[in-house]
Amino acid sequence: MRMTQNKQLILDALGSVPGDEFLPAVAIAEKLDKRMSDVARTLRLMDEQGLVVSKLRDVSVERPGLGFYTRSLKCYQRADAVAT
Repeated sequence: MRMTQNKQLILDALGSVPGDEFLPAVAIAEKLDKRMSDVARTLRLMDEQGLVVSKLRDVSVERPGLGFYTRSLKCYQRADAVAT
């Protein structure tokens, strides 16, 4: 497994999250000013490699014109930050 610059940026972004909070891929992409599809693909790979842990979480999403609704999204946290 190679530690690329993108993987390190994602780990740093997840490391800045307080406590045991999990973030959806879209929030990480916004923090890094990267395309969501690229970040999501890298996160899936990192999950397989054991660098991050993913969980389904209910997230409040705003849709212009429709308001807020709740949606289940895969969210991520650094594997070394997750309590065992």
